Amino acid sequence: MKNNFIQRTLTGALLVALIVSLILFNNILFTALMCAVALGCAHELHSLINLTNAHLKTTSFITVTVAFLLLSGLGVQVGSSLTIAVTLGFILLIPMVSSLFIRDSNALEQSFLTIVPVVYVAIPLGILPRFIDVIPGRPDQPVMILSLFVLIWVNDTFAYLTGISIGRHRLFERVSPKKSWEGAIGGLLFSLGAAFGLFEITGLMILPIWLGLAIVVVIFGIFGDLLESLLKRSKGVKDSGDLLPGHGGLLDRFDAVLLSVPAAWIYLSIVLI
Repeated sequence: MKNNFIQRTLTGALLVALIVSLILFNNILFTALMCAVALGCAHELHSLINLTNAHLKTTSFITVTVAFLLLSGLGVQVGSSLTIAVTLGFILLIPMVSSLFIRDSNALEQSFLTIVPVVYVAIPLGILPRFIDVIPGRPDQPVMILSLFVLIWVNDTFAYLTGISIGRHRLFERVSPKKSWEGAIGGLLFSLGAAFGLFEITGLMILPIWLGLAIVVVIFGIFGDLLESLLKRSKGVKDSGDLLPGHGGLLDRFDAVLLSVPAAWIYLSIVLI
């Protein structure tokens, strides 16, 4: 138990240090890291959703990569939002076309599964580097990306600590028996406190917008966590993988990111008009 805690702490500290340093000092390398994370998450997701066809797995990795590059701007630059939307829609059709060349009775069904990693993994992680320019008229603000991670990490940490301390009422027992309403509320309160701190430190947005961002991140972070728990429960596994010692897989560490990032993008796009 003690060794697992030490292992978990060291792995977490190294991961946080890597992400923070790349966000603040080199957005291109951070984007490359997120691309690698997207491919790793896709690999774990293939197992959880039972995508077994080897050819379609390869096609899935290709579509995840292309979708990520398209959205993040790493390696390709596109014009309008309509161009991005149309191209992304076309990318989602590629696995279905490739199923024509696969001699497998369930090839078409399997091809539909390749859409899941693009929507669930590539889109959220692809738009994450774009938060550097999310504030109109204030481009090149890497602290906005860091702020998202801070809110997610604060929520995860204090939801856990509050839950194990005073958690009594189960939040969603069918999917995740250990999560409690007390933990969720504790995570939210500390995230609101973190949002106030970010407002004071950065001065990039007014306080109500920061507080709203914290609420959005917490709510959709919880849904992201529960969704990944449901995927693991359907497969009968504890972790999505074993890449991160003491933590499990990449999906286990980025589950909250995958839903909270698109939700935060939509929220900020509306309130910062």
